[in-house]
Amino acid sequence: MTGAPIAVLPAAFSPANYEFAEPQTYGKATWQALFDGSQSLVGDILVGPRTFFVAALQALLPIPVVEAPHIVDVRRPPL
Repeated sequence: MTGAPIAVLPAAFSPANYEFAEPQTYGKATWQALFDGSQSLVGDILVGPRTFFVAALQALLPIPVVEAPHIVDVRRPPL
């Protein structure tokens, strides 16, 4: 995660239906994100107090993100 961020977005994360009424249940990593999706792509990593990656972007639907508490660096040897 080197380099400058592409954008800084205000965002909110809810376990379901943007109710913000209860915490996420144990063992469930999916969240619904509320932010401007026009500035992001599927697979983007959102870094803040917690780390999430964007799982899908569909017009007029909630943005599903997956919490990623551990990030790994995957490399391949040159062919």
